[in-house]
Amino acid sequence: MPDDYQLVTGSKHWKRKMRTIFKCLDANCDGYLTRDDYETTGRRAAGYLGLNGDQCEDVVKQFLYAWDHLDKDIADKVAEEEYVHILFTIVNQDSFRRDLYPTRLATNFNLIDTDGNGLISKEEHAAFYKGMRISAEEANRAFYLMDSNGEGFISLEDCAKVYLEFVFTEDPNNKYNEILGPLVD
Repeated sequence: MPDDYQLVTGSKHWKRKMRTIFKCLDANCDGYLTRDDYETTGRRAAGYLGLNGDQCEDVVKQFLYAWDHLDKDIADKVAEEEYVHILFTIVNQDSFRRDLYPTRLATNFNLIDTDGNGLISKEEHAAFYKGMRISAEEANRAFYLMDSNGEGFISLEDCAKVYLEFVFTEDPNNKYNEILGPLVD
């Protein structure tokens, strides 16, 4: 659980991981995150899964929910360093850590679990990664790393473990460091 992790110090390595998330979400590669970036990423993922109509809109709504609940001072756009700063300010807050597993992680999981069956299939995972402009090779590598028991799907518990390790650890040797592909410099 999030409370089991030490407070994040904001090391150079940790900031690289947060900048990697930023890069994945910056759909138009303009150096800013906007509501449109989150919407585009959601539409890409839904498109790669072949979803249309209400299913597509449900995926987009999940992404927009994530945007709307990003603790930001400005409404229009967020630059990379500001994004990293926002994440640093919230990851050590008791309220964030307390709410992370039951709400935010479930929301992130649901972004990927587009059919709502409580498990992430290899196809759902690949589509989500492709929507964030992560290569099929990296998505495949991450899937097998996250599928810890080799059953061919990722559970909420598997996803939460990897996410918590990625967000709260600052160890450059952690096996989950490149879960979103190689870290940006």
